[in-house]
Amino acid sequence: MSQAAETLGYAKATISVQMASLENEFGCPLFIRSGRSFTLSKEAEKLYEHALKILDAFEEAKNDLSQESELSETLTIGIIDSLHDEYLAKMITRFQNLYPLVTIRMISDTIDGLLQMLDTHRIDLALLVDMPIHDYRFETVILHAEQVHFVHHVNYPVSCLDSLQHLQHYPLLLTEPNASYRQILDEICACNQIILHPIIETPNTDFLMTLLKQRDGISFLPDYVISKYSSTAEYQTFSLPDVQITLYRQILINRMYQSRSTRLFAQLLKENTGV
Repeated sequence: MSQAAETLGYAKATISVQMASLENEFGCPLFIRSGRSFTLSKEAEKLYEHALKILDAFEEAKNDLSQESELSETLTIGIIDSLHDEYLAKMITRFQNLYPLVTIRMISDTIDGLLQMLDTHRIDLALLVDMPIHDYRFETVILHAEQVHFVHHVNYPVSCLDSLQHLQHYPLLLTEPNASYRQILDEICACNQIILHPIIETPNTDFLMTLLKQRDGISFLPDYVISKYSSTAEYQTFSLPDVQITLYRQILINRMYQSRSTRLFAQLLKENTGV
């Protein structure tokens, strides 16, 4: 309840009164109390679906009545940290040139965190890189494929490395285990009865590239991260026969509720995947 009160900007007592009022209005228990926590009853889950439909109908009516007026609202984008790149900067700039009254708010999190926020309407859309996500709650728009490679600095020679078994003997600088490509790498290793022991783990991919310049080691990163540094010819990439990973840059939108700016921004990204 404290989190709900903080999110809505109300006092806890006000939230309690509103919860009781809802239960009286509909004549059934909506909140199952367990200690200090609450869960939704089956009746509340049905009511939640109806509420989303009402909000969606309201948004459609609002859009129908204001198609000729200038779009003015806040678009909240959830994103994995590594996708703060030049492509996204171009798309946001282009979008705000088209709709100058739209305010854009960006939130970074893990893929699991973004999906949870999208499901609870704390973000309007999620932009991420992973295997194609098929979830009945979300509409998925695939933008383009993203390859993942091993990378090291040119001053750190890598020789006789042609298998995962050999990789174990090199210092590894990797993203967190819950990053999509790291998770797939770990799964491939597990199938080969290999456990990787990185000497450094961090969610910041740019920091990993900087570390490779400062010290010996190998990382495993998407090409869109590596390409930001490729012009200096300071880094080299390579593949292993048993590690061939293709991920996809994609947009996820909640099926139950989509604002006008959400649909327009998603369409802009879809039309400009090659920019």
